[in-house]
Amino acid sequence: MWSVAPAAYHTRQDIFDSVNGLFLTIATVAGGALDILNLRTFPGNHQDFYTIPSVPVDLWLEIKRVGTTLTCKIYSDVYSTLITTLSVTCSTDTMRYHNAVSSLEVTADDDTITGYIENFNIIS
Repeated sequence: MWSVAPAAYHTRQDIFDSVNGLFLTIATVAGGALDILNLRTFPGNHQDFYTIPSVPVDLWLEIKRVGTTLTCKIYSDVYSTLITTLSVTCSTDTMRYHNAVSSLEVTADDDTITGYIENFNIIS
């Protein structure tokens, strides 16, 4: 899970409790029958979903906030074939921390994830 927030968080529940942050999760629901990308913002609990057709799969994501709109463009290859764009309303609050959260509600030391991020750029 990826998030930006005004504080350092360890779990998604931390963001729910603070009611402030922007985040993207990859979740398996319905006993593993469905994998989704969920773009969500607080305050307001605005969200948009994309159902991943099969996993494992490599996806390229471009996440951008402009004014009160947060978008996540999802590509099937290196930013040339756009699959879809998720879009939600968000706050314009300053987000100081970038968080890579490994789990939903467990503590920071209870679970680990594997994966990689390449060519990560923060542009202001």
